[in-house]
Amino acid sequence: MITMIVMRWIARISIAVLTVVLTAGQQKTDLESFELIWSTLRSEYWDASMAKLDWQAIHEQYLHELKAAKDTDEARAVMSRMMHRLPSSHLAIIPGWAYDRADTPVSTPASTSAATSTRPAVPRC
Repeated sequence: MITMIVMRWIARISIAVLTVVLTAGQQKTDLESFELIWSTLRSEYWDASMAKLDWQAIHEQYLHELKAAKDTDEARAVMSRMMHRLPSSHLAIIPGWAYDRADTPVSTPASTSAATSTRPAVPRC
């Protein structure tokens, strides 16, 4: 019985350590995605006044929320809320896996499609 309890604790600690390691890399990707979304909207959004919003203040507000996100799903939700401050029904976050699938011809295995992709390298969130 004691052995089983010890094994459960070891498993929990191992999972916690693994989660921290994975999260550190994913946090970097989430931050890169956030900055790409924010700067692209700033430079490309059709309304140069950004709907009369203080886009820099919005950056600071949502950056703070992004850094507090516990996982990528929460980070995407923060980015989505930021984007939807702008009055537009055509803004969305498309996860990287959707691009990976779109780049894969039906007759080509997924493992070879990355080498033939013509998309520019952007962070995959």
